Amino acid sequence: MHKSNPTILQIIPALNAGGAERTTVDIAQAIIENGWTAIVVSSGGRLVPELEAINAFHIELPVHSKNPFLMLKNAWKLRGIIKKYDVNIIHARSRAPAWSALWASKLCNIPFITTYHGIYNSKNSIKRFYNSIMVRGKAVIANSQFTAEHIKKTHSNIYGYIYIVPRGTNFENLTLDNTNTKNILKFWQVDTKKRIILLPARLTRWKGQLVLIEAIAELNNHNNLPNDVCVILAGDSQGRNEYVNALNTKISDYNLQNVIKIMPHITDMRAAYAASYMVVVPSTDPEAFGRVPVEAQGMEKPVIVSNHGAPCETVINTPRDQRTGWRVTPNHPQELAHAIHEVLNLSPQDYAALGERARTHVVAHYDLAQMKTATLSVYAQLITKK
Repeated sequence: MHKSNPTILQIIPALNAGGAERTTVDIAQAIIENGWTAIVVSSGGRLVPELEAINAFHIELPVHSKNPFLMLKNAWKLRGIIKKYDVNIIHARSRAPAWSALWASKLCNIPFITTYHGIYNSKNSIKRFYNSIMVRGKAVIANSQFTAEHIKKTHSNIYGYIYIVPRGTNFENLTLDNTNTKNILKFWQVDTKKRIILLPARLTRWKGQLVLIEAIAELNNHNNLPNDVCVILAGDSQGRNEYVNALNTKISDYNLQNVIKIMPHITDMRAAYAASYMVVVPSTDPEAFGRVPVEAQGMEKPVIVSNHGAPCETVINTPRDQRTGWRVTPNHPQELAHAIHEVLNLSPQDYAALGERARTHVVAHYDLAQMKTATLSVYAQLITKK
């Protein structure tokens, strides 16, 4: 007989910026809204105060570590947490903490599940074994159809059922209405008359910042870059100083210092989207989901994404009268430049119509309430079956 108020423990390496981290907080809120108890175990981060403000419990453990001895120690500590709080399900969102969570779940005989948030490198047998933890649970939640297909192709032994639950966005809080862009423009030191091309992503090579710089250079070389354009590359470098230096060197080589700015991580994404004319996501590797294209469409902004991974599901490219954005060949600066040129030359009427279509599309398919309901349904099924 199960208690009427189940307790769900989510475990994630840290609670900083990112889709997995944001989803963790959103699902904790759903758990609490449903009258259940939410616990999150992580090594801490900037989202902890928000988590605690919704009356979820946060327990700090070094679950970001890949040290095998520390992972075993974390498993033993998780066992104590499970016993103390009478946890019904342990839900892991990353590989290192997932191993600890699996061992703890076996010690306590409770269901262990995972969410597959990313596409993991699996070049050798050791890495494949390490990655296999993500399909060893009673259920695997895939954040897109693309991710679900990747799981099936990559893993020969999948222990549980795969549930496709797309990342959800709170579109009620993501509107142009009453959005103040003054502070973000001041922070970026950008004039209000500028048309901003925004690429919000951590500064790492596969996110495609270099591709965008090449595309802007292509436009500039052919005199197709209007004087009112400003490009913002916004994101944490996370210690990748060599890559940041490469970006600055490339910007300097093309004499684009007055056009392209590298800025820190954005906390107020709504203001960033509102201040932007378009949003570009030129990832060179496939995105497992990619929340930026969805959020930007929700803000009625034209988006340009690489034509692979989950953005193929979230951005409608054709036919033109149903388009919500552009999909371009990955790592193809010339094609990206052409798409940017198209957006910059949209008539005000076409620009507005595209934005309206984009918001209608994403609200219908990627609303936060849908993700919450679907995830709680997975929990409920597993609790009933236990």
